[in-house]
Amino acid sequence: MKARKEIIAGCDVAIDKASDFFDNEANLAKKVGVSKQILNYWKKNMSLPLDMALEICVATGGKVRLEELYPNRSKTIKKYNLMIKGRYKKENR
Repeated sequence: MKARKEIIAGCDVAIDKASDFFDNEANLAKKVGVSKQILNYWKKNMSLPLDMALEICVATGGKVRLEELYPNRSKTIKKYNLMIKGRYKKENR
């Protein structure tokens, strides 16, 4: 099943913020398991799969919030944020 994509205004800025967290886009792409070209495609087309938004949020330890990556999903964000914080704390103990 393919991940659903939506047009997400502003996700390009959040992807840049995540790239800065890892020093560059190549490092971010490697961390979330995609190519740099795919990352640039998401930025250019403002079309980010929700599962990748979650991966980026988790990879940055919540420094880049899900609200920034997927602002049009505000109703479910609180639930995801709680899940992400719990996973990050477990992985970094």
